[in-house]
Amino acid sequence: MEVSRLRLLFLIALAATTLPGCALFRRGAPAGTEPVAEAGAPVQQATPAPVTGINLTKMALTPAERQLALGSVSHNHVDLRGIAIDALLEVGDLDGVERNCVRIESYTAQEPLPLHDWIVRRGRALARVARGERDDALAASLRALHDEGTRAELKVLLPALDRAIARVGAASAG
Repeated sequence: MEVSRLRLLFLIALAATTLPGCALFRRGAPAGTEPVAEAGAPVQQATPAPVTGINLTKMALTPAERQLALGSVSHNHVDLRGIAIDALLEVGDLDGVERNCVRIESYTAQEPLPLHDWIVRRGRALARVARGERDDALAASLRALHDEGTRAELKVLLPALDRAIARVGAASAG
C-alpha cells in the first residue's frame, strides 16, 4: 500500500476516533436514528454521494482542519499539511496541493525551518510533474530535493521523488 494511502487512512481513523462529531462514523447510527419502515414497507435510504479519491480526501481533511482551527500544537499544523499534500497529489487535486503549501508557509513565516521549506518545495515540484511539466530545471530541482531528503533521512517521502525523477528523465530522454 502506498505511503500516502496509509496517511489518508490514518487521517480517517484519527477523525473517526477523536472528533465528537464523528460518533456516527465510530459506532454506527445513534439509537433512535435508524430508518424505520411502517407496516412492512421497504426502508428508503438516501443514496450516498459516490466516493471518489477527492471526496474521500476532503472527508478526511475537513475534520482534521476543523481540529487545527480549534487549537493544536504547532507540529500538527505542518504534519497535516504534509500529509494533505501527498494525499492531494495522489488524487490529482493540484490546487489543493498549492493551498496546503501556502498554509505551511503562512503558519511558519515567523519561525521558518528547513524541513518546512523542503516539504513545500517538494509539494510544488511534484505538482509541476503532475501537471505534465518536463524540463531540465525541474529535473535538477527534483534531484536536489531527493539529495536533501536523503541527507535528512526522510526516507518515507523519497519514493514520490524517485517516481517523479523517472518520469521527468524519461520525457527529457525521449
